Amino acid sequence: MGSIFLGLAAEYLMHQLVSFNFFNFSRSIKAKSLRVLKNLTSERIEARLKYAPVLYPLLLYHTNTKEMRTLKNTNMKSKVTLILCAVIFAASNLFAQERTIEEIHSMMVFNFIKYVQWPNADKSGEFVIGVVGNDEVYTKLNAWYGGKPNGTKTYVIKKFASANDVTDCQIIYIDKSKSGDFDAINEKVKGKSTLIVTNKSGLGSKGSCINFKTVDDKLKFELNKHAMEASNLKVSGSLTSMAILI
Repeated sequence: MGSIFLGLAAEYLMHQLVSFNFFNFSRSIKAKSLRVLKNLTSERIEARLKYAPVLYPLLLYHTNTKEMRTLKNTNMKSKVTLILCAVIFAASNLFAQERTIEEIHSMMVFNFIKYVQWPNADKSGEFVIGVVGNDEVYTKLNAWYGGKPNGTKTYVIKKFASANDVTDCQIIYIDKSKSGDFDAINEKVKGKSTLIVTNKSGLGSKGSCINFKTVDDKLKFELNKHAMEASNLKVSGSLTSMAILI
């Protein structure tokens, strides 16, 4: 699950790195980051930059155009890269140890929002994330994001027991335990610009927009471009570069 952990760890750490505000890091991350930094050679840094497709889109997301232009035009870029590698690789190990798969799925579902464009996104109202069949994913999403603003919209997290209960959502997460309801849910939200996220082998090919998949003990995700287009959803190149395209 290495590269995905790096991306998720970066989601919090990027903001700190760009501003060089290390004082908000936990002591354990600080200490381990320093140890990793001391042990990194230039060759090892270059080897680890193979994760750049995951790290730099997130860096760009958290940094405005003016800041990136300044960064590119100074030798500070190399310094940021060095710190970035050290801290993220240290933090990603801690992140992996401390997070359950339900928490990781919750974070990733939420982070997908930043890379997908919905029709009429500028209109006010609710941005609904529905969860079918997993109490912990629902609880985490609701605790972390429920009621918080998303531009002119407000996040609302809803829990559905089955396909019969499903109402209009911008995103719907179908737990592995409820994969048998996929066809009914997919039919119910057809044409409604709903991003369907699943966690069962084969559902990506079957029409899920995004499907979590474990490959060589690493968590990855499939992205069905046809399903995205059919749902009238626009996907950024940053997300497609991190996905297994089907």
